[in-house]
Amino acid sequence: MLRSDGLVVILTLLVVISGCSSGESDYPVAVVTGKVLCDNKPVANALVYFQPMKPPSAAKDSSSLLGKMGIGLTAEDGTYKISTYGEADGAVLGMHRIRVLRPENPNFKCSCEINPTKTLLEVTVSEGQKNEFDIQLPPGTGAAQPQVDPDE
Repeated sequence: MLRSDGLVVILTLLVVISGCSSGESDYPVAVVTGKVLCDNKPVANALVYFQPMKPPSAAKDSSSLLGKMGIGLTAEDGTYKISTYGEADGAVLGMHRIRVLRPENPNFKCSCEINPTKTLLEVTVSEGQKNEFDIQLPPGTGAAQPQVDPDE
């Protein structure tokens, strides 16, 4: 089950990265930045994504997600800038689930848990405010990290 969830995440990210935007249906965005940390040390080359979601009062509908997902790649110092429709334009206004994805780089080293199906934070992106969200990854469990098998 975890492998198929990971595949869904990867496929979703590919759609978002491809930039499918109609122009007229774009949701308003605000600049979003932050830093990803593991044991208070920066994590480079991790993929951070913001999934817009409906407020809890509206979540009784069929889907709690609303709007286009924003994505950012962490730099060497762990900082990220979220892109939704263009480079570093920010995330859709409103509530978001924040998740982090391990890169497909065999040299990537991080002792903390990185699970693409685990929500690390729920935040609100607001217009006219500083939207800076630092993400402290949870400690590693010593178990193998979830892997995505493209054949499943």
